[in-house]
Amino acid sequence: MPGISGADSPWLNDPTRIAKNIAGIAWECPSTFFEEGAGMATITLLRRQAASDYLFAKHGVARSRQTLAKYACLGVGPTFQYLGRVPVDTPAALDEWVDSMLSEPTRSSSKAPPSAACGGRDDR
Repeated sequence: MPGISGADSPWLNDPTRIAKNIAGIAWECPSTFFEEGAGMATITLLRRQAASDYLFAKHGVARSRQTLAKYACLGVGPTFQYLGRVPVDTPAALDEWVDSMLSEPTRSSSKAPPSAACGGRDDR
């Protein structure tokens, strides 16, 4: 991909376009890699601790980075990608995972939903 690597790339060296924050890595890349005329697209990638913090801050779901790592090994957690050797999550994938764990709205606690794959108990 032309323009992505190398010290002569102006958008890689511009600190206003490369933003790192507490929640993870925000990466901006030229629109030519996505849609024409879309400007700069931002992809937010969260490492495990940042993903854990995001889940708690946005959804109130408390899962440690170690638990997310175990879920990745078991294949029952949120979908993730690798950035080199580092596993990273996107906020959209985390939101989708939380939505998949929610039951339908109910008015009675006697109609307990089936246990969730992650953290649910089977002996109800």
